[in-house]
Amino acid sequence: MEKKVMVSLNVKIKKKDVFVHHSAVREAGLEYINGGDELTFEVENGEKGPSAVNLQKA
Repeated sequence: MEKKVMVSLNVKIKKKDVFVHHSAVREAGLEYINGGDELTFEVENGEKGPSAVNLQKA
């Protein structure tokens, strides 16, 4: 059974929430992200609103 995880990041520059799906974390080669981790990413408009894609640890 696959766990579905959604993490929300607050993007202060644009003052809106951006969601990160677990598949985006996996595609970045990461197992998980921790609070306080610095990431770079692109924002893509998805079905449910802005989503982070192309994640990389900064």
